[in-house]
Amino acid sequence: MKPAQPRLTYAPLVRFVGVGDSSSSIAAAIGRHPTTVRNYRQDGIPEQEGDKIAVYLGVHPSAIWGDAWFTVTEQVQV
Repeated sequence: MKPAQPRLTYAPLVRFVGVGDSSSSIAAAIGRHPTTVRNYRQDGIPEQEGDKIAVYLGVHPSAIWGDAWFTVTEQVQV
């Protein structure tokens, strides 16, 4: 069985996009479905999804999650 992917916290993403806290607002800002955003809120954001979201927003993931990005990526098993 494949180990669970490390997850990033949701709050820094909400602060970064600055469009309020509704799932539909966040979803529109990051190019995801509101149901996916609700899952992020509940379970955290998988590391690979965090990277894709940052690319969509035109920034490096550390611009959103700061040092937490590097901590999470260190946990990724290659």
